[in-house]
Amino acid sequence: MTGRIASLPLFHQVSGCRIVVVGDGPMADAKRRLVARAGAIPCGEAEAHHAQIAFVALE
Repeated sequence: MTGRIASLPLFHQVSGCRIVVVGDGPMADAKRRLVARAGAIPCGEAEAHHAQIAFVALE
């Protein structure tokens, strides 16, 4: 199909927001660092209450 993109770039203002990052390993660690660099608070599933966005990082 034409017109498809390989990824979905999303830009959100997340400073101070809780963001759930699910997964283990280097990919999940990289996503947690990215979330923190954006000023958000990375958290796990156990802390997911009141989170606004979630990422799943599978290797």
